[in-house]
Amino acid sequence: MYDKPAVMATLPARFKALAPKAGLSLAALLLLYAAVEFALFPAAVAFLPHGLAWRLDAPVQVLCQSTKRGLRPRDYVLILGDSYAVGLGDEARNASRWTRAAFGSQAHLRALTGRDVVSMGYGGAGSMGGLAAEPAGTFAFLGRTLFYRLAEPGVVLAYFYEGNELDDNITDLRESYDPRYDQGRLYDPSYFRRFMLAEFVERHDGSRAALRGGFGRNLVFWRFGMTLLRSAWRRLPGAADGRTSEAAEVPAAEPVNRVLLGQTESFLPEASQGPSLELTDDELRRGVWVLEQSLGFLRSRFPGARVLAVYIPSPLSCYELASPEVSVETYHDRASRYPAAAVRRRSDLIAARAREAALRAGCGFVDARPSLRAEARRRFIHGVYDAPHLNAAGYRALAEAIAPAL
Repeated sequence: MYDKPAVMATLPARFKALAPKAGLSLAALLLLYAAVEFALFPAAVAFLPHGLAWRLDAPVQVLCQSTKRGLRPRDYVLILGDSYAVGLGDEARNASRWTRAAFGSQAHLRALTGRDVVSMGYGGAGSMGGLAAEPAGTFAFLGRTLFYRLAEPGVVLAYFYEGNELDDNITDLRESYDPRYDQGRLYDPSYFRRFMLAEFVERHDGSRAALRGGFGRNLVFWRFGMTLLRSAWRRLPGAADGRTSEAAEVPAAEPVNRVLLGQTESFLPEASQGPSLELTDDELRRGVWVLEQSLGFLRSRFPGARVLAVYIPSPLSCYELASPEVSVETYHDRASRYPAAAVRRRSDLIAARAREAALRAGCGFVDARPSLRAEARRRFIHGVYDAPHLNAAGYRALAEAIAPAL
């Protein structure tokens, strides 16, 4: 017969007997976790495929790139900027999530020079975000970890994309500077740097995590595992994963953007990206000023590195135009049709101003237009599925323009 009082009386003794075993088991689990977190995982990070690497803390994802030797690159080339610095395009789109395939200009630069190459680019970045906040935040976070610290680069390539970076800079000023800062001091370098630090650098996720994370910054594997578990939970039957399928669409050809490939006439998509044709001269000045100050901040952040500003033309600037008008993508709800002759004139103007800004900031300057235009006279150098970005041939031509400077 079940004697509840007697069983209850024996529970303390049973718990007392099990306590040492439970303690040993817990200690073993903690030791195992510590071995994985602080020994095995830092060595494995460099070999994670793309499908897993993006689940890591954003700064640590840099160490997963395959265009370097081992976990930490040595005497390496650091690429900064927007989606062109990332290497987005058809080549990246077609890369398997479960490989470590290299793509973009970083892959071709490594092949051409043999040097380690690392990108900290991110899509949609303006000059302040891509050239100032991103490297500052990433290095701040990694520098406060035990096993993921990154040495200073030997060369920094600051990509400037003619197609929309000035537009992004104008938008950043309109949203962050104009409402709260003194318009009369926009061109005051010290005042503008305080603005850039407060609104962009210090608000970067990496900068914030570096200040508040404490020892938790080192628990990279723990956060990685939790992210994978949450992802697996969302994929359970009946759980929404928040994603939608996206069918690949070939951009429709439009006769307004006719181009010549050798002796053959072809087309670019309507609303192709051009050299900021809709901006006024004052807006051009403001946008280039943001570039200059961002390059100056970058130069001071890496005083021991060579910093080169790399000028990347928009698709409309790369090809020989055969139509009298072009249709451009606009960012400020303005006109979208312009004379084709205005494209090269505006490209030359922006390139000249960007070069002057780079030199004033103490940086070198690489104009990738001749290399890309030479390749574009023979074939398309932009994607079929990702028309605004370069394809493999385009990124190779970009790397060939940069390689002599390295």
